[in-house]
Amino acid sequence: MKSKYFWFIFISLLLSTIQTDAQGSNTNWEVYIEFDIDTLGSDRVQFLNLQDGQLVTVVVDGERYTLFNNYVLFFDRSNQAVRIVKPDGIVEAHPFIQLGAARRVDWVVSEDKRLIAWTLTYDNTNGLTTVTTVSNPSGSDQNLVLSDGPRTDGARVLPVAFTLENQAIILDSQPDGIGDLAPYRQYASLFQLSLIDGSITPLVGEPSCFCAISLRAGRLVRLSVTSDFSGFDVNVYDLVSSESNLIQSIGLVNYTQGGNILISPDGSQAIYSLSQIELNTSDTSVRTVLMLVNLDTSTQTQLTEPQNSYITPLSWTEDNTAVLITTSDRNGTFKVDLITGEVARIAQATFIGTLVL
Repeated sequence: MKSKYFWFIFISLLLSTIQTDAQGSNTNWEVYIEFDIDTLGSDRVQFLNLQDGQLVTVVVDGERYTLFNNYVLFFDRSNQAVRIVKPDGIVEAHPFIQLGAARRVDWVVSEDKRLIAWTLTYDNTNGLTTVTTVSNPSGSDQNLVLSDGPRTDGARVLPVAFTLENQAIILDSQPDGIGDLAPYRQYASLFQLSLIDGSITPLVGEPSCFCAISLRAGRLVRLSVTSDFSGFDVNVYDLVSSESNLIQSIGLVNYTQGGNILISPDGSQAIYSLSQIELNTSDTSVRTVLMLVNLDTSTQTQLTEPQNSYITPLSWTEDNTAVLITTSDRNGTFKVDLITGEVARIAQATFIGTLVL
């Protein structure tokens, strides 16, 4: 009885809080992850059918779960391979992204889901080489767009985001391995690669600090830590007009880690995590607040009270008046009201997104 009651509440809450498209004959599957369900660190992928309530679960040893095409793309740690899992529960090798002789793969999906770019990193006696390829969802139109290296300076290239209308891709060049040391994904030297003529152009102000960025609706949002470590300024770049704007920090002392920027679908707002980290001899304590940025009025405000964990914004919802988040224990989805700043748990697992089949 407990299990049936839980899922009734679970489904009811999700249907009332997350926008879905239930028109026509499409089947909508919401995707959730339960992380670290056993001593091996396995994850449980959950597919919830919004039409009939069917629940399909699959246990995998994965990371970097990404919705693309009609499946969830992830990196299988046990097999060191790129794999996919579908709503029917089938897990298989990705049809065209394979590691081969490379030691690492990074990928990014375009905002409209029409393109995917992936970068393979190779080590050899001459240095480090990265190869970036762009393809449509079926893999029938693969184009090698950039081969960088071999390099002896320890830097590698990784894909970041596609620009508006997919005419170019933003990439970053950063010291190999440094990104794994920070609590939030950071970027060092961004540049734009045209998918029309292959030209390469550094973005405005690059190289910059090793800080977080996000791109959506033609706007690039980049954080930069203040000189007195009192939070982050927000730099906003319009990639179409090349105009830029600086939104100053509100001044939070010793909040030195910022990231996980999530821009609203209409490009008018952004939210990001701002953390204070205290290193003690026996433990490390974390306090995180969510910052709300109004990109139209060039202001930022503290949205939530400090939470004792890292926070990851997941998705905008309720006509951009609320945001879904998860915390660093990664099990649970919470809704933050942008008016009140109140945080409420709405699901036991972590929301990844919606597949429309």
